[in-house]
Amino acid sequence: KRIASTFFAGAAEKGIPALMVSVLLWQNPFMLYAGQEFGEQGMESEGFSGCDGRTTIFDYWCVDSLRKGYYARRQLSSAEKRIEALYSTVLNIAKSEPAVTEGQSFDLMYANPWSDTFHADRLYAFMRKKDDDILLVVVNFDDKALESLVNIPQHAFDYLGIQPGMRVAADLMTGEDVDIMLSADEPVRIAVPPYSGVVLKM
Repeated sequence: KRIASTFFAGAAEKGIPALMVSVLLWQNPFMLYAGQEFGEQGMESEGFSGCDGRTTIFDYWCVDSLRKGYYARRQLSSAEKRIEALYSTVLNIAKSEPAVTEGQSFDLMYANPWSDTFHADRLYAFMRKKDDDILLVVVNFDDKALESLVNIPQHAFDYLGIQPGMRVAADLMTGEDVDIMLSADEPVRIAVPPYSGVVLKM
């Protein structure tokens, strides 16, 4: 089923957190389902397929989001343009940041069980590192913005070869700079927008 289909998630935005984890956590290949970057719903009644939240592979058919996205961009809605911009941002981070394409990965979830300050049922956190570049990624699967305290264990500092201390980090999702303290003794306070995430580069 298509992510944006009412048979599945019902909104294209709900796929962004999964996209971020899928392309940023490891050095793995990633396949984007054609039209997903425009929020394709697959809700047309196509020939043998019918209206089932899928895009037919059995009939001659035009996927309207792809037609608009590649041949008639003026017809894209503001929502489709917004989804495309998010996909473009995340995928460009994945292909251009050495910490993602070549770096080490460290999953932070074992050090962040569910609590009042970290909603492990809705958030996912990990780090990537290559040479002097460090990425701290926190992804929010919830429909509400969440402010969380993210623990970075000493094991992460040892494994990735990171020195603790105050850092200026650029959020690659927004371009905004934030000051954060990297320490095994003090969690990092991070505000994460709904159905999205932060990618803090230090």
